[in-house]
Amino acid sequence: MEPAHERVKAYHGLGLRSYGVNHTTAPIEVREHLRRIHAGRSTGSPYLADALLRADVKEFALLATCNRVEIYTVGGEADLPDLVASIHNVSNRKNAVPFYQHEDLEAVRHLARVACGLDSMVLGESQIQGQVAESFASAVSQERIGPVLTEVFQTAIRCGKRARTETCIGCNPSSVSAAAVHIAQEALGDLSNRRFLLLGAGEMGGLALKAFSYRGVTEIDVVSRTFSSARKTASPWNATPHGIDALESLLVEVDAVLTATTADTPVISRSMLEDAMRRREGRELLIIDIAVPRDVAPDARSVPGIRLLDIDALEDTVNAGLTERRGEIPQVEVIIDEEVARFSRRVRERIVRPVIADLRRKAEMVRREEMARLRASHEQLEEDTWKDLDRFTRRIVHRLFSSPMNRLRSFDTKHSVDDEIQTLRRLFSLDEPSR
Repeated sequence: MEPAHERVKAYHGLGLRSYGVNHTTAPIEVREHLRRIHAGRSTGSPYLADALLRADVKEFALLATCNRVEIYTVGGEADLPDLVASIHNVSNRKNAVPFYQHEDLEAVRHLARVACGLDSMVLGESQIQGQVAESFASAVSQERIGPVLTEVFQTAIRCGKRARTETCIGCNPSSVSAAAVHIAQEALGDLSNRRFLLLGAGEMGGLALKAFSYRGVTEIDVVSRTFSSARKTASPWNATPHGIDALESLLVEVDAVLTATTADTPVISRSMLEDAMRRREGRELLIIDIAVPRDVAPDARSVPGIRLLDIDALEDTVNAGLTERRGEIPQVEVIIDEEVARFSRRVRERIVRPVIADLRRKAEMVRREEMARLRASHEQLEEDTWKDLDRFTRRIVHRLFSSPMNRLRSFDTKHSVDDEIQTLRRLFSLDEPSR
């Protein structure tokens, strides 16, 4: 079994780091490149896992969404942002892709803000809370997560739940999908007489259908990889389901397209749109691509008659009309402060638990030895007297050590508690073998 003092060292300073990119620090080209690598891989590609393990990383978890790719690690001495950048074939040099970084409690706070929706393109959006929970579950299933990241993710998930039940950060529902529909309305005017194609049958597609319905759209075609998944998404909204084989013909017929799949590579190519535009007889086609990686090939933007918008074009729209949510930010920050403080206390408990246990064991060993000597020289005493003496000596030990134990638990800085722990170990010879 690992010595207790080594377990203490493992948590000294946590060794927790987070780093990544999001919609405010990196363009969609970088985000989709990073996400494409990790699509469908719970905690990253085998190459990433191997590289992190070689860098002596003890725990790691990946959070990959449309607007962010972040990695959380415990342990490791390598320059991890440069390591990950090299794996992903992107530059992390100064003045290049800005990987942001956080350490220890700031990393905990960052993930908590993410889970609460404070770091989202849509302030307070609810999807991110589920995505953080899914990231945690995936890391657990891959056995890449341990006690530190378990505490970190559970803290963030609690923050997200409290923020949405105790504040109105999620009131007046808004989403990227709703913003996309709003942009379509600005571009096309009244949508009630327009025909839309929704490509993608996931959660974002469902939110888009809800937004379409709110604006009076009645003619919607839903395309998915399989007809059954398209039907499942389309049915509640009386939309028309199609399999992927219907995509090319529908591009000729509809007025606008909203794409939201989870495909790793573009589903709509430039040649596909060139063919569709030849058959549309001059009618322009609006395409709003909210998928990351993008569903529409970037070079399709130059096809005559195509107006192509990606998710980064929606930021101004999604931030409009969120005044009430912004007013809830201070209250959400209070919740985050409370939960991060609880996290810090739990970590301190974890740090001092081994030395406290060793101290208790040492004290109990000494007490038992002295009680045994006393029994050997006072055999005439009755059993009830020995029971009283046993209780009496236990109380002495408890009172003697309760103050230093409480002091250990209450330290605020990792350095002072580590110094106190080492002092205790030396004073009481806790690391020496028992005689």
